[in-house]
Amino acid sequence: MDYTLKIKGGQLELPTDQRKHFESQMKAAMQIADHGRRMAAVAAHVLGPIRKVAEYLEWTDKFFANDPARPNDVVRIAQDTYTAIAYMSSPDGQILYTRPGKSYTTVSWRHIRCGLEIPWDAGDWGWDVMGTKMMEAAEELARRRDEVRQPLLDAAAIGQAGHIPTVATTLTKASIDSIIQGAARVGFPITQVAVNIGRLMDQTSWALPANSMVSGVVPESYGRDLMTRLYFNGYGGLTWIANHTIPYDYLYLTGPASKIGWQFLDAVRGASETNIDRDVDKHNWRQNIAAHIEGSQWVWRLQVV
Repeated sequence: MDYTLKIKGGQLELPTDQRKHFESQMKAAMQIADHGRRMAAVAAHVLGPIRKVAEYLEWTDKFFANDPARPNDVVRIAQDTYTAIAYMSSPDGQILYTRPGKSYTTVSWRHIRCGLEIPWDAGDWGWDVMGTKMMEAAEELARRRDEVRQPLLDAAAIGQAGHIPTVATTLTKASIDSIIQGAARVGFPITQVAVNIGRLMDQTSWALPANSMVSGVVPESYGRDLMTRLYFNGYGGLTWIANHTIPYDYLYLTGPASKIGWQFLDAVRGASETNIDRDVDKHNWRQNIAAHIEGSQWVWRLQVV
């Protein structure tokens, strides 16, 4: 039987039918004469630990196109400037020629490592120790990948004049509208936004213009979503990437990933060995990553101060 935990009066408890089944199984287990068999039977009904750390959700990967290059590959990214020129001329005027130059940049690989030791008796603890710890290892690998890519997004926005606006206290509709409009005006429209889910709930204070163009055509789902979720996902026709791991005081607004840059990800490789001196199994995972942003004109960062 699968057990379902419920919270009542601030305490965790099992539903009545499940509790009776659990108690009968525990009673039967304690009647087993052999101590080792008894402990194994009791452990089979141990309730696993309740997680106290929120799951880490990767988010910066949405801003980079994937490229199959690997660490042993020589990655060269061509550099170019807009050089073509057309001009008005008299019929006998001379042609002005422009010539592109050859220039490249490259990337620096970073190496992510994670190790885990599992005692031999972990299988008798009564809960999925290995599965839980492997999940944590996967989340930490994702956290480190974000730590490689986020500074590139910051540097790209800072390097463009006017691309790091600020707004006071709360996320406002006007601050989002200003960036969408400014990006569209220069030909690099915004298509996606990364925002902390708690910050996105600032939308509850947004007020739509009270004029004939807007009133009557606002989707009914807008009000329903604000009432039930405290945010409206889809404003401005943008893809809103919202979770709790995105920095609370920053929003990242960009064009499509294919216009921004690349990420080069080696496959996650794992290895295991048994340590007979310490009675543990050792596991490790490793991954190589590199990333590069070329289209910084597509990247904006809004700060709420």
